[in-house]
Amino acid sequence: MLCEQFFLKLGCSVDCAETGIMALERFNSAQPYDVIFMDCNMPEMDGFLATSAIRQIERDRHLKQTPIVALTAHVEASIKQKCLDAGMNAFLSKPFLFEDLEAMVTKIRKEGSL
Repeated sequence: MLCEQFFLKLGCSVDCAETGIMALERFNSAQPYDVIFMDCNMPEMDGFLATSAIRQIERDRHLKQTPIVALTAHVEASIKQKCLDAGMNAFLSKPFLFEDLEAMVTKIRKEGSL
């Protein structure tokens, strides 16, 4: 809920999913997202599997890749590599400050991607 408030403070529209399956279903049925912030440790389907599935949908439909930012409490290099291997583009370590999220959103808005 705190993360959602951060996004709203930045003027973002927010669509939350409590599980990886819900995230995948929303991606599959909703209008395109500008960016996805993916929690790596969601129930039912983790963020790694959800990201891999999203990337497969994008390939199958010949869609432009949606930037996906990993959100995780793990800071080990192996976890960062696992995020990249799953198809995530960037990484925010929890707990993060509002300023960290603001910098990531600003970068995406300016560059259109990561």
